[in-house]
Amino acid sequence: MKLLGSHRGAGAVAVGLALMLAACSRNQAAPENRRIAFETYRDGNAEVYLMNEDGSELINLTQNEGYDGTPAWSPDGQRIAFTSERTGNPEIFVMSVDGSQVEQLTDGGGFNV
Repeated sequence: MKLLGSHRGAGAVAVGLALMLAACSRNQAAPENRRIAFETYRDGNAEVYLMNEDGSELINLTQNEGYDGTPAWSPDGQRIAFTSERTGNPEIFVMSVDGSQVEQLTDGGGFNV
């Protein structure tokens, strides 16, 4: 698996480690803003959703036909890393907490970070 662009190095390794930890629970509480990012199959395939800790304001962040899951928060709570098969191969992506600014971090296929 290759890291793309400016994401080579320690930052990308940290994201990869966060994703591996997230894979254990399939949901993550945000560091500060009391929101939960989680993977669910409620619409027929795996998607990343966001909600408040009381269950309100449920939002689908990844409306994609392929698998999207294993969300992991950035330390500052502003971005969410996740795995996706939207390219046809399993890759690591990051996005803003509103689901915008999706950026692919890896290229090469496989969940073996």
